[in-house]
Amino acid sequence: MFPGNIQGRHIRETGPKGCTLVTVDNGEITNVTHRDLDVLRWSLCEVDVTASETVDDVYEQVREALQQALDSTEGRLLAARLVLQGASAAHSHLHAEIEHWTQEYRALATGLGGAGIWLEKVLLKTQPSISIDSVLARDDALGGLLRGIQDMELDDAALVELANEVSVLRQKLPAEILSGEDRYDPTDPQQLKVVLEDIKELLVNRLITTEKA
Repeated sequence: MFPGNIQGRHIRETGPKGCTLVTVDNGEITNVTHRDLDVLRWSLCEVDVTASETVDDVYEQVREALQQALDSTEGRLLAARLVLQGASAAHSHLHAEIEHWTQEYRALATGLGGAGIWLEKVLLKTQPSISIDSVLARDDALGGLLRGIQDMELDDAALVELANEVSVLRQKLPAEILSGEDRYDPTDPQQLKVVLEDIKELLVNRLITTEKA
């Protein structure tokens, strides 16, 4: 009997994959046993970094999560997607150096599992631990600057114009970035709008962090 598939093909097919072995005697089922047949296992490693105060704390949490995922494969190859989430004091530092920490986590994964683990993607979905609203309400220079950043908006015409200006960039991007599940097209006005919102958030959080220091 063969329900499902014997090998996960992407991140939406995580966990053990295999088949069901059914033993039949004189027309009657006497035993049903699941057999894992996959040689590579997909794992979604979601790490809540709310309690982490520093990027070093986050790093240790990532180490533990990847090790647990690796241990659960029972010697199989592991393809893992790492997702960091939660409101953390390390939020602004992570987002300011996203490429650096992505490479650090990839190196960490390699150190833990060698050729037996592949970190497919790193996603940062964290939020700042500081209440931005309270700072925005302040009647001082920082509050005014932050309100100015938050109020910055581009209308549809401006977004289209900006998309045209970055069209040259699109030609230099690898094909895998422009296609697939999480494709990114810098000439898409709606995707540009999302990026600009991320930049606004980064600016706000960097200013707040700097002011606290």
